[in-house]
Amino acid sequence: MKKIIIIILALFTLSIYGYLNEYDMDPIKHSYDSQDIDLNISFDRLKYNSFQSELIVTISISNTCDMEKYINPPLLEYYDILFKVKAQNIASSFGFNYWKQLSGDVYKDFHGRAPVFTTIKLESKKEVHFNYNILDYYNLEDITVPMILRLYGLYPTIGCVLVGRGELDGTQNGEVKSNTVRLFLNMESELISSFLIVEPHKWNTAWEKEQSDAGVFTVFLGNIDGYSVKDIKQDTVLFNGTLKPVDIKITGSHKDMKGKVMMLKFKKKEGMEYLGIKEPGDIKKINISGQLNDDKWFHAEAEVEIEGAKEKGNK
Repeated sequence: MKKIIIIILALFTLSIYGYLNEYDMDPIKHSYDSQDIDLNISFDRLKYNSFQSELIVTISISNTCDMEKYINPPLLEYYDILFKVKAQNIASSFGFNYWKQLSGDVYKDFHGRAPVFTTIKLESKKEVHFNYNILDYYNLEDITVPMILRLYGLYPTIGCVLVGRGELDGTQNGEVKSNTVRLFLNMESELISSFLIVEPHKWNTAWEKEQSDAGVFTVFLGNIDGYSVKDIKQDTVLFNGTLKPVDIKITGSHKDMKGKVMMLKFKKKEGMEYLGIKEPGDIKKINISGQLNDDKWFHAEAEVEIEGAKEKGNK
């Protein structure tokens, strides 16, 4: 009986060792560059006031290549993803120097680099999502003046080689840049209210798997308080602070709005990508924002319902 147990344990150990050598220790699968992965970020809101305790960012990493990859989780405290900020101070009378504060104490405590070794197995054409309260890492609550931030993430790419007996040596060899998101800080009283209608209002998770970019959803924008849609600088209009429309038209009217209406079309696949983590049955807020001819900004929100089949093992 003891011999049988020893033999079973030996076979189990050999099978694990073989698995590690065939999969876990393959340096190609531990190496990835900007051609292998995509990085997207989205926020639970695009209007933040300094008295709020949370601003949730969703970081999505997609494996775009034809083989599985092992990636590092984007741990903010270890610089595995480093947020960069471009600031536009719209309240110049305050004389607020954002970059000076950024280089001082906007970043909270960090503790060096994360381990090089990858830890998450990401299948080909799959993605994983991570949620963080960005206020745990950046002192945005210390910013009390109205401001617009344009924020993007940088994620290190890794090159690995096999050294010694089953050991990987990895080094950072570049970065993948995410989309840029426009955030409004302390501007609640300054944003011009407006109204939007989304068609369709039910969004299917299958949109993310569409191979064609032909599918679009439509947003009707109007009822801008004290303004016409003709007063909008069209090149500033964004969906969820990041996505530009593929088409813009000004139409005569909409049954649920007064006056002229702006009709915006966005790609379905990209719209779903910038909703963050979502599951069938969820109600998600979307928004449209932009700048008016007098340099003021407008912001409008609506809700969409997520439908579709739940994926097994989706993180």
